[in-house]
Formats: sequence, C-alpha cells, structure tokens
Amino acid sequence: MIPVMPRVLSAGRRYLRGLSTEARAGLSGLYWSYLTHGFQLILRLGSSLILTRLLLPDAYGIFGPAMAVMFFLEMLSDIGIRPAVVRSPAGEDPTFLGTAWALLLVRSIPFAAAIVGLALVLPAWYEKPELFGVMLAIALRPILMALQNPTLFVLYRRLDYKTPFYLDTVQTLLATPATILLAWWLRDVWALVLGLLFGDLVRIILSHALFPRAPRPHWDRTALHQLAHFGFSIFLNTLVYGAWSYFDRLVGPRLLDAEQFGLYVLAWSLAEALDTLISRGSEVFYSMLSRKEGDERVAFFHRTARRVAIYLIPGLVVAAILAPWAFKLLYPPKFQGAAVLFGLLTARLIMRATSHLQFMYLMMRGQVHLATRAYVFSLAILAATFVVWVQTLGLGVLGLAISSVLAMTTFALAQTVQMVRRREASPWPVLTAIIWTAVAVVGVLVLHCE
Repeated sequence: MIPVMPRVLSAGRRYLRGLSTEARAGLSGLYWSYLTHGFQLILRLGSSLILTRLLLPDAYGIFGPAMAVMFFLEMLSDIGIRPAVVRSPAGEDPTFLGTAWALLLVRSIPFAAAIVGLALVLPAWYEKPELFGVMLAIALRPILMALQNPTLFVLYRRLDYKTPFYLDTVQTLLATPATILLAWWLRDVWALVLGLLFGDLVRIILSHALFPRAPRPHWDRTALHQLAHFGFSIFLNTLVYGAWSYFDRLVGPRLLDAEQFGLYVLAWSLAEALDTLISRGSEVFYSMLSRKEGDERVAFFHRTARRVAIYLIPGLVVAAILAPWAFKLLYPPKFQGAAVLFGLLTARLIMRATSHLQFMYLMMRGQVHLATRAYVFSLAILAATFVVWVQTLGLGVLGLAISSVLAMTTFALAQTVQMVRRREASPWPVLTAIIWTAVAVVGVLVLHCE
C-alpha cells in the first residue's frame, strides 16, 4: 500500500496542474470551507455530548424557540448584501462596500427592536415564561452581527476561504469551552445564551484583527440603488423562506411541551451541522458561477447537479440510516428520543442539496422569484398538514420531523418543475433525489422506530 502512495500523489499533482486557474481556486475554496466546517463539526459534536450531560432537554426547548424567532426575523429583513457584493463588479469598491455595511448597521436596529417586541408576546403564547429574558438577551445579536468586518464578503468574492477559516476556528475554540463552563456553573438555558453572545463578541474582534481594514460606512446613492435593486428579490424570497423554514420551530412549541420540543431542537442542531456542509459547498459554487458567463455557466451548473446526484446523495442516504445508531451510542438516555428525529432530518438533506444548488444558479441569473413561488407552494402544504402530522395522527414530535421532510420535498419539486418548463434544468437529478429520500425515510422508520 505504502509504495503505491507516491504514484497516487504524483497523479493527483498532475491532475491539479492540468486544471484551470479558476478550477484550482474553486477547489481551494472548497478545501478551506470544508476544513472549517469539519473542524467546527468535531467541536460542535464534542460540546453537544458534554452539554447534554450538564443540561436537561427543556433547556433546549426554551433556547430553540428564541433562536428560531431570531433567525426568522433575520430572514424577514434579509436584503442579500453578501451575494450582492459577490456578484457586483463594484463589490470591492470601498464606497460600495461601505454602503453595504451601513445598510447592515441600520437594519440591525429595527431587527433587535422586533425581537424585544416579540419577547412581550411569545412567552405567554407558548406558555413558557422563561422565554422572556432569553429573548431580551438574544436581541443583542443583530447589532453584534452587524458590527463584524464587511470585508469578509470580499474574501468570499475572491474565493479566499483560508482567512475565514482562521476566524471561524479561533471563534469556536474560544466560545465552545466558555459555553461548557457556563453550563457546568449555571445548569440552565442561560449557559447556551451567554455562550452564544460571547462567541459573537469574539467574532467581532477577530474579524477586524484578521481581515483587511474595514471601509468607513457610506451612504452612496448609486451603490444603494444597486444593492436595493438586487436585494428586493432576495427580500421577497427570504420573507417566504423564513416562514417556510421556521414554521416547525415557531409553531411546534405551541403543540409540544418543552421537553419534547427540546429533543427536536437537539436533532435539528445536529442535522443543521450537516446542512452547513451543503451550504458551504453551495457558497463556493456560487462564487465560481460569478466568474463564468453564458453557456459556460449553464454547462457548469448542469455538470455540478449531475455530480451531486451521483456522488453526494447516496452518501446522505447512508448517513440518514446510520444517524440514529450513532446518536444512541453517543448521547445519554434522557435524549434518546431525538435519535429517530435526527435520522429523518438527515434524510431531509437529500432534497436540500438538490434544491439549494438550483437556488444558487437562480440567484446568479436574477431569477429568485422562481424559488419564491416554490416556497409559497410548499408553505401552503406545510401549514395545511402540520397539525395533522403532529396532533391528528398522534405522531407528536415525530410528526414534526416528517412534516419537515415533506416540506423540503415539495419545495424542491415545485422549483424544479418551473426550471424544467423554462429549460433551465434537467428533471432527473430531483427525481433521483426523491427516490433516495423515500429509501432513507423508510430505512430510518423501519430500522429505528420501536
């Protein structure tokens, strides 16, 4: 085996030298992006194993709704600053970037105020009074996130994912032990809240220390017009996407107690770590699309979609079926109810990988409205059947996970149908994904439901 390795490495070097500069830049971006996520995934899993031995499920049942509200409001106010900087020819201009930063800073104020306003209403609606103080603390996050150095967007534009790797790694190395120490000391949901805010503060400092100097905030009319023109379609899309994506975590606490919902939040957070792997790859894909034009861009999209269907999706099927076994092996008995949920939410990522690649292509072409229509269609089905899965059929938290899988499947189908009608995509990758999703869901339910 060892004597063969030099030849394998030599062949790999020849292959890389034969690639174009853009292809090598793309592979470098993928390498650093996945290295970042892989490192965070290991630390996240390790901290999760420790935290679930220090905290009870109801801590996650309180923390989960608060974070769902924050992320939902973030999507309601998203105007696509990052993709606008990546795709704009003026993306690296200090005036343009400074205007983008000013927009983020201005946006953070009503964003934070909205969280405070909901803190006065939602705890009573959810019948969870502990949620009040948690939401008031979480309201600081929009302001903290807006203070980060905006040159991060420029680094993504340049396919420079190495510097963000150092940012994410150091932040995680500092925030994770802090959260664990807080959990050991406090033994309640405030450990998760304070650990999160500490990580945000660390990120602000690191972003200004590691990245190029931030431009001064500007308010340039030309840049503002360009950002607003692109951002309006993104705003409409994320408005619907937020309602669709967070429907289960916003309505779920009303139907389930804190302990049951806490199991779902834990399963979701673990599946989200895998989801981030898909998102990071899609971000690099988007940056590479921005460097291509016309037929070359179309060919690159179709080629990547085929590769995802052939190479990535079967791996997700195996991951979904094995996920509950791994969960039961690693987590304490009080969280065992989340094992099947984790498997189903992992199976959901099959359709997520397929549809997100399509979305990046639509965003580059300025056709985000197609995805928005698909979200509206899927949201209508989700809202109409949600209570049926959770209460009418008596599935409880399991119904929550099943509804999430169906929501992602109906969205991917609706988006694909529109793209096929416009001859923007081939139907077979999504059809392949649907078959594999069915295999994964049946495998999880048959092998792991008692």
